[in-house]
Amino acid sequence: AAIKDFVNRYRSVFLKPRDGSLGVGIVKISRARDTGFIYERTGTDRGKYVRSADQLYQRLLALSFRPARYLVQEGVDLQTYRGSVFDIRCQVQKNGQGKWVFTGAGVRVAARGRFVTHVPNGGKRAVFDEVIGEIYGHSTRIRKEYSERLEEVTLTTARILERELALHLAILSMDVGLDRSGEFKIIEVNSKPAIFDEKEIRYRHLAYLCDYFLYLGTRQGQGNGV
Repeated sequence: AAIKDFVNRYRSVFLKPRDGSLGVGIVKISRARDTGFIYERTGTDRGKYVRSADQLYQRLLALSFRPARYLVQEGVDLQTYRGSVFDIRCQVQKNGQGKWVFTGAGVRVAARGRFVTHVPNGGKRAVFDEVIGEIYGHSTRIRKEYSERLEEVTLTTARILERELALHLAILSMDVGLDRSGEFKIIEVNSKPAIFDEKEIRYRHLAYLCDYFLYLGTRQGQGNGV
């Protein structure tokens, strides 16, 4: 029922394994020009056509798709960089004052014709400022504006999640999309982030982490357990 609802409401839909990683097992569903749909899995070169949502569901079941193991997500009409879609992998964490700070961001660009950006699936790395500059112009003001907006979106997301889930969080990584209208969209949030390939982000991550451990130790030593 959820799949039928989503494919009838949105231009594209993603089915993502609840316990998946590195983009493995993701299925993209797009509307065809008629009443049908095109679906494709991670790593395949060509999508397949079906005439209806019912036929689509039967094809998914044949691919060992099990509804309870998947999330259904609205697709984002992503901006492109040199002909390929991309997303932005960001990390936020708490510092030596127990406050959320922005650790850094790195762009992941999908291989030509692919819809996942993970490097093991053919994606490549790019620098955020360079990507923004090539798309919107190399003005320092524009690049600063997008950097500040990205920080605001990710830090606000972290504060909201911690408050609404009533959890004590310390580090979060986020996959953020930039759509064609220039708006940032949160695609995914992870509480156990993988290691960044960018050295400067790794070093900043470790520095903030050590400072936060010292902060927690000081609070506990004063009888203010967290």
